[in-house]
Parts: sequence; C-alpha cells; structure tokens
Amino acid sequence: MKTAIVYGPIGCGKTSHAHLIAQLLGIPADNIVDDWTSTPAGRAIPRLKPGYLHLSADEFQAEDGPQITIRSFDSFNFPRFTPNLDAVRQMGLGMIGSEIILERFRQIEEYDYDAAHDDDHRQGEIAAMAAAYSQLSTDHENEAVQQHVQGELWPWDETMPRHHSRRDLLITAAALLVAEIERIDRAATPAEQEG
Repeated sequence: MKTAIVYGPIGCGKTSHAHLIAQLLGIPADNIVDDWTSTPAGRAIPRLKPGYLHLSADEFQAEDGPQITIRSFDSFNFPRFTPNLDAVRQMGLGMIGSEIILERFRQIEEYDYDAAHDDDHRQGEIAAMAAAYSQLSTDHENEAVQQHVQGELWPWDETMPRHHSRRDLLITAAALLVAEIERIDRAATPAEQEG
C-alpha cells in the first residue's frame, strides 16, 4: 500500500477533500493524518505512517518514490487530482453522486471555480447559480423560462451557458451546491464547525 504526502497552505482544501484524495490515491479513508509536520527544513520525511495519507502545510521538494507519493494541493493544483468516472464510482456514491463529483472537478478545471475563487463570492452568488440552473431545469427549452431565470435568478451579467438536458442542469446545480457548502465550511470559525 502506498504512502502519500499532500501539502499546501492552510485553508486550501486539503482537509475538506481528504477522503476524496485518499480514495483517489488508493488509501483507506480511515488512514489520514491531518496537520502532519516534517522537519523544519522540509526535506527529511520523518515519522511517516506506512499506508497513510499525510496532510501538511509544509512544502516539500522531494519527488515521488516507489513507496511514496508527494503532491502539492493548493487550490490551483487541485485539478491534477481529477478522477475518471470509474475511480469515483469505486467510492460507493452511486452513479448520481459520482457525476456530481465529476462535474465539480470540471468546474474547477475548466472555469477555475476553485476554493480561492469561491471564497471571493460571499453574497450567495454560488447558491444563486445553483438555484438558476435548478429552476431552468423545469422547462429549459421554454424561452419565457430562460428569460425569467436569466433576468431574476442568474447573478451575473453574462448569459447563462446552454445545457443539453434537464438532467445536465440539475447535475450542475448540485455540484454548485457542493461548492457553496464547502465555502461556508471554510469560512466558519472553529466553534461554528464544532456546533
């Protein structure tokens, strides 16, 4: 079983995505060490638990070896973990859950809707986007519905992207809700997170 280190600055999303990262790297979800610290120089790699994912704010210059994977995980590098549908399905989320996760990764990769982007939208814009897509799914080919959603719900000046089906609209809406929930969790104080 491979051992892994995922490093990045505090608040970049390592912990909130730890279970997903572990699954993608083939590490059991229970085998996660959060806030792992290396030596001050950041070069030596002491006290690694074999078969565990180690999350660290330390930066590493070392490269992968035969028994260890080392990856950066700041919000700009997150797309390198983009899974394929088979990998996501192995998590046991079912077909719909898998598609929502893949859509969320697509939003990050194609539109740069990563944690840094989302954290700049504190006024409910992401939830409004999800509501707009969800509302449009009721009759997405109806011009009146399109105009209503664009004028009343869509939070941006740009025209809403076209989707091919009601199902696609709902998958997109669900992925945006995931993004908004993650943003809320990142913004919460430690006391709010415990409550």
